[in-house]
Amino acid sequence: MATARKRAAVIVNNNKIDAVAVKQVSDEDTSLLEFSCNGLKFYGASLYFAIDRDMGRDIRKLEEIRKLTRGKDLIISIDSNSSSKLWHDTQTNQRGKKLNNL
Repeated sequence: MATARKRAAVIVNNNKIDAVAVKQVSDEDTSLLEFSCNGLKFYGASLYFAIDRDMGRDIRKLEEIRKLTRGKDLIISIDSNSSSKLWHDTQTNQRGKKLNNL
């Protein structure tokens, strides 16, 4: 049985930081973890938006993460396969426009 290729990850290389995966939103293209260290709690997310997939699915996943972590500190890292002048690209494509409007 073939498994889907994993394209999102969060790596913790500090044994003083506890990290727990939030399984209800994590999959091969999304990793959400809850971190705690010295009384500080926050979330970290890594997402991959496949170029050959409609971004609607990915944006819904991002909104689900934002809803789950509402009121908590959140760091998000996304490989969106998009271009936008907002992140210093030379042009903004359709995918970039969708992300700019979030």
